[in-house]
Amino acid sequence: GAEDIVADDEEVAEVITSTDDLEAVREAIVAAGFEIKEGEITMIPQNTIDIEDAADAAKILKLIDALEDNDDVKAVYANFNIPDEIMEQLD
Repeated sequence: GAEDIVADDEEVAEVITSTDDLEAVREAIVAAGFEIKEGEITMIPQNTIDIEDAADAAKILKLIDALEDNDDVKAVYANFNIPDEIMEQLD
């Protein structure tokens, strides 16, 4: 039932599945002898937008921070990608 598996290193892998198959995939992972460190349902965008300007990136990150700090907001999802070079400029 897994749709994709992304391994960052030999120790950790991210398994992506639909919400309908979540429990079955979780059980299969445990049955195979693997430990689940974290499991969550989240939104994954089908399309992403690359942010190429540091000023735009700063505005977007400020907006995301403001939304996350709002007590009425439970979760914030976005479909942008900021390249590492631009993130370094913002630090």
